[in-house]
Parts: sequence; C-alpha cells; structure tokens
Amino acid sequence: MTNNILGANILALMPLPSASHHIWNRALTLALASRGHHITILTADTEKELPSNYTEILIEGAYDRIEEAGFNYETMSTYSNIKNSLTWFNWGEDACNYALGTKGAKKLLQLKGKKTF
Repeated sequence: MTNNILGANILALMPLPSASHHIWNRALTLALASRGHHITILTADTEKELPSNYTEILIEGAYDRIEEAGFNYETMSTYSNIKNSLTWFNWGEDACNYALGTKGAKKLLQLKGKKTF
C-alpha cells in the first residue's frame, strides 16, 4: 500500500499589519506547510523558523506606517461606531496601499509567471 501526498502551491496575502490577524493566519499557513503544501506568504510579520516549503515575503515598515499615518487604537476606542468603522476602513485601505509600494510587493510581482505558487 502506498500513500500519495499532493501538495499545492498556495499564495497567502496578509498585507495588514495586525498581530491579532497574524496569530490565526500563522496557524493556518504553518499547518498547511506541515501537510506538504508550498506556501508563499506576503506579510508584515516574520517567523523565526520557517519550514523549507514556506517562503516569506516581508512588507517592510508596515507597523511603522501605522504610526506615521496617525492611527491610534486608544483614541479610536472613544469614537462612535460609525466613525470607528470608517477609521478602520481607512486604516485597511492605507495599509494595503502602503504595502503595494514596498520592496516585498515588488518581489512578489517578480514571481509572476514563475511556477512558485
């Protein structure tokens, strides 16, 4: 009897600099890698030890950008629900726009056409 393992090439786009999002995305991508899938991840967070089938592309300076853009969690907690929702939307849009201009995003685009994911 033989066991066949089919591993997929998976691209994970995690552009938002958010420790809470990283926790569950990290668990998901590392679990997929442990099952033989090849993971390429665009992320603002880094791993200390990576499996050999896990390629990390860093969105450099993403957490610094939060400060530069003036997003402050403590201040945001005092906003109305509508203002808070709009602020989170603007934060997400700013983070994604920032990410698109980074070296990491350019590196990802260079992989286009290559059979890496």
